[in-house]
Amino acid sequence: MGVNWVPTKQSHEPFARLGRVPRARPLKARAPAIEQVATRVRAEYLEMPGLCLTRDQARCLWGLDVGVCDQVLRHLVDTGFLSFTPHATYVRADAG
Repeated sequence: MGVNWVPTKQSHEPFARLGRVPRARPLKARAPAIEQVATRVRAEYLEMPGLCLTRDQARCLWGLDVGVCDQVLRHLVDTGFLSFTPHATYVRADAG
C-alpha cells in the first residue's frame, strides 16, 4: 500500500493571494573576481610558506571551479608570485 501525493490547489494556498504560483528560479553563481581570489590565495601561501599544491588540491581547498582556479593560478605564476614545479605543483616563487 503506497502513498501517492497528488498536488491540489490547497498545496499552494500561501500563494493564492498573489494570483500565481511562483516558479523556481535557477541560481546564478557569480564568478568571483580573479584578483579577489588571487588575494586570498596569496594570503594562504604567505601564511604557510611551505605550501605546495596541485591544481586539484588548490581547487578543493579554496572551493573554486576549474576555470577560475586555472585563471588564478596562471595569474599568480605570470606575476611571479607562484612557480609551477616539474611535479605539477604550485609553490611560492621565493621558496627556492
